[in-house]
Amino acid sequence: QDLGGWTNRDTASRLAEFAGVVARELGDGIDTWITLNEPYNHMSHGHIHGFHAPGLQLGIGAAEVAHNQLLGHGLAVQALRAESNANIGISNYYSPARPAPENAELGPKWDAWVNHLFTDPLLLGTYPEELASFAPIEQFVRDGDLEIISQPIDVLGVNFYRPSPPVPTPNGLFPFVIGQFDGGERTGFNWPIVPDALRELLIGFRERYGDKLPPIEITENGAAFEDVVQDGVCDDPGRLSYVQRHLEATRQAVDAGVDVRGYYLWSLLDNFEWAAGYTQRFGAIHVDFETLERTPKSTFNWYRDFLKGEEPAHD
Repeated sequence: QDLGGWTNRDTASRLAEFAGVVARELGDGIDTWITLNEPYNHMSHGHIHGFHAPGLQLGIGAAEVAHNQLLGHGLAVQALRAESNANIGISNYYSPARPAPENAELGPKWDAWVNHLFTDPLLLGTYPEELASFAPIEQFVRDGDLEIISQPIDVLGVNFYRPSPPVPTPNGLFPFVIGQFDGGERTGFNWPIVPDALRELLIGFRERYGDKLPPIEITENGAAFEDVVQDGVCDDPGRLSYVQRHLEATRQAVDAGVDVRGYYLWSLLDNFEWAAGYTQRFGAIHVDFETLERTPKSTFNWYRDFLKGEEPAHD
């Protein structure tokens, strides 16, 4: 970071160097490599708004960070291919745009910035055209960059939690930000619960990318709630319902022709959640952060039985 972090193009080469070292050390013990996880969040939260590390507020200048991360991905793919026969992919945060009627014009811009910025270059070899009007990323592209970025991958990781209603910010660091839905179910993070948005996202990818879309894995999906252990039991009906309905939304996308190969619940344990620290619990297992005692939640018991193909512990 002292050398500029992801604002420094050379960091892309450092990621590739690191990837090669790790692949050589771990050898054939890895089934699938993910080059980067949630590059959008790191760019947005860490370089536009600054509430995540490294705490920069670059505004639209963060587009350079996005390009350097994508270049790092491409170079890391090359390094991993040289050392490993495992599958290789990338995971990103996705959030379908559901703007209020008065902000309908922001829908395509939001989709371009959040859902297509880190996907079009990978699968189509181009940046979304909509970016030119508010985040001209092409100025950072050098000859050969997009060829490196768009080399084939074996899996696309999708991290999904919620859809987003973009709202304009005329005097903000960026032209628009996430707004709030009125009404509806919410998680402990105050995120809206809209399982159908996951189905919408997956089918939208199939329609946009066609045969260029690799198999998808849902690499993160889950919800935070204020879970309490009582008499050795931790009941979490909100999370259980969330997981069940999002699995059903995934099944509906599969039935519609989307090639989804896996689903990973976020997360096994309550943990340190980015800038929110220990205030948000996503785990299927409750962790007492003072004693470290672990208590399986209702979601854990249901999910265990579901994966084993047995009769679930709860409806």
